[in-house]
Amino acid sequence: MPAWARLLAAGSTGGGIVIAGLIALAAWREGGPGFWPALWQYVATAAFWERALQFWLLSLLALVLTRVGSRTLPPVGAALVAGGLVAFGQSAYLMGQYRLEPGPVLSEALLVALCYAAGSAVASRLYERL
Repeated sequence: MPAWARLLAAGSTGGGIVIAGLIALAAWREGGPGFWPALWQYVATAAFWERALQFWLLSLLALVLTRVGSRTLPPVGAALVAGGLVAFGQSAYLMGQYRLEPGPVLSEALLVALCYAAGSAVASRLYERL
């Protein structure tokens, strides 16, 4: 299988894991009986699909960083570093764009980094297997 096809297949899997993890994180943080109906209404909008594309592209970036980092680090360590870099880069962008205080954003970035790390670890393993 060509490298670009492996990257797209593994990156799509990683992106799905990241999006599922972020939805689970939002359900845990926001919760409540109105969360799931509101989520389904949000899925029907173009804004959700723009965010999903953004998270998919960021998970591809995390996969590429994991593949590069796995030359010097173990795969799980490379995935954690890549997930952290992507999550904190995204958080810095959001803080700059919306003028947010760093405290709450960076604490949430730790949880988001775990989603990216899990997605990139699975995607990197799948990339090796394909």
